Amino acid sequence: MRITLLANRDLPANRVADALLRALPDHEFSLVLSSSVGRPGPRPPALRELAVAEQRLPYELLDALLTAPAQTRLRSWRELAAVVEGRMHELDRPRSAAGRDLLARLAPELILSVRYGGILDAAHAALAPHGVLNLHSGRLPDYRGVLATFRALRAGDARLACTLHRIVDTGIDTGPIIAQAEIDAAPERSVFWNVMRLYDPGIELLVAAVERIAAGEALPGLPQDTSAGAYYGVPDAEELAVAEAQGLRLVTLEDILAIGRELFLPE
Repeated sequence: MRITLLANRDLPANRVADALLRALPDHEFSLVLSSSVGRPGPRPPALRELAVAEQRLPYELLDALLTAPAQTRLRSWRELAAVVEGRMHELDRPRSAAGRDLLARLAPELILSVRYGGILDAAHAALAPHGVLNLHSGRLPDYRGVLATFRALRAGDARLACTLHRIVDTGIDTGPIIAQAEIDAAPERSVFWNVMRLYDPGIELLVAAVERIAAGEALPGLPQDTSAGAYYGVPDAEELAVAEAQGLRLVTLEDILAIGRELFLPE
């Protein structure tokens, strides 16, 4: 099956992409990457630190130091481009004429979305016979939008959830729910650490969905109550300062090193 994976060029999405390509070798993947998520503009220092951990550090530092064989460690976006035989593209505006043309030329039978920064619509959903499935790092409909794990940790949730759902229109995180997975929250660790952990069961949701579609099975779809929960945008400096005063950090050096050792320097 031809699968187009829409993702953001960051470490969590890199982790998901690498795992999917390993778990689903019989499918033909193409990769379409955005450069960021959320509206452009100045960001509070805590958000800039998180971006460094997710987007710059692994590729400017760790990538240059890798010695472990690719079979046992996370493969970088550059390596994944070779795996998909060059079918990797940059696309921040999927609703532009050029963006629609690119996705149409890829002719996907299924579109997967993980942390992708562009907003899709009904035309994108109709582009692939099996539609668009999005993996959202939050419980729906409770936490729609950006940094859902941050919101759940701030709310004191004992369990964190990720949700696999369909994208059917321009509504953000509002489509029918296919499945959810949970992990125990670790509020003593950073948001970055919790998000990386949350994508482990999320990968299993994606793989299971692809395998069911390939087997000719119909996926479930539970409509969301969009009056429940809330949509959250990028937190501002004041909200981040309050969260930090409560002991919640977006990212710490300790957690960057822990995740980096796990992904790039396996024993």
